[in-house]
This record gives sequence, structure tokens and C-alpha cells, in this order.
Amino acid sequence: PVDAAEVPFAVPEGGVWCRLGEISTGTEAGKSPRCLNRVAEEDEWGVLKTTAIQDQLFIPSEHKAFPQGFKNGSLSEVEVGDVLITRAGPYNRVGIVAYVQSTRRKLLLSDKIVRINFEKSLIHPPFLSLALGNGASKIFLDEKKSGMAKSQVNISQSNMKLTPLVLPPLPEQRAIVQAVEELLGLCTALEE
Repeated sequence: PVDAAEVPFAVPEGGVWCRLGEISTGTEAGKSPRCLNRVAEEDEWGVLKTTAIQDQLFIPSEHKAFPQGFKNGSLSEVEVGDVLITRAGPYNRVGIVAYVQSTRRKLLLSDKIVRINFEKSLIHPPFLSLALGNGASKIFLDEKKSGMAKSQVNISQSNMKLTPLVLPPLPEQRAIVQAVEELLGLCTALEE
């Protein structure tokens, strides 16, 4: 549980502070074998680059193709509904979270990207992405980055599981996501 001294603000009735490890059923990372320096064709396998994970945005075209003849054994394919977080790379690219709204087939996680598995009856996937990418959760993840140089840091999966986050009731999670999407839509309209 989250220690009272760590709680930065009170949550509305029905919500609780918890740790990612309390709602997660595990995490998965992929592998990063030698790839071709191009995007995979539709019938080829590709592995994600960390640039596929932007702040609350998943870009499936950011990947590299596996060499011809590659057959996926036990590697983790990206799926719609995944919540992904970068765990290694340059300081500004680590701890970035995105919800996968759409993807192509035959895309695999790299060793620098983690899929967070969780009980969907407890948490709405887009809300989890928003919660981890902002506020107290984001601050915690930034503080847990470690490495010898800013050009190569990481966050251990054990530290990831300690990340505090607010967990409101499921209907409120959905309402928060909808409100954020509406506000982002207004911002886009204003920019245009």
C-alpha cells in the first residue's frame, strides 16, 4: 500500500491510492534482435523502437523489420488495448506511457518497452495510461530512472511496480478519459 507520507493529495470518495504492482498481473518485455533498418512489409514481423511510444500516443510505424525468414516463437506481439511504457533509453525517452488504440499485425515488443498486464475489471486501460503518464506517478517514475549517463538510463520492473497511482471507481475512470479526450479535441481545434 501507499504510505500516508507519500500521498500528495486526498482523493474523492470511492477512490484510493495504490501501487501499480497491486493492480498489475505482471509485465512483459520483448527482445531486441538485430533488425533491418527499414519498416516491415505487411507480411513481415517488426520490432518496436522506443519512439513508437510517445506521451499518450502509440505510433505503430515506428519499428524495424526482422530479417527474412524470422518466425515468432515466444515473443510478445502488440495488441489493441495494451498499455506500454518505455523502460530504457535516453533520459527523456524513459517512463513514457501510451495506450494502444490501433496497431498493425506482426509488431513485437522490444526489450526497452514493457506491456503492463492488469485486471480490466479494476482499471480502464486508457485511464491507466493517463494516470501513469502524469502527476504523482510520472514524478515517481522520473525519480526512479537510473544509469551512468543521461544518454542511457532505465527503470527496473521492481521500481515500476512501486509506482503510486490514484484508482477511482471504474465509471469515474471512464468519465475522466472522456473529459480529457474532449479537452484534447478542443485544443486541436484551437491549434487548427
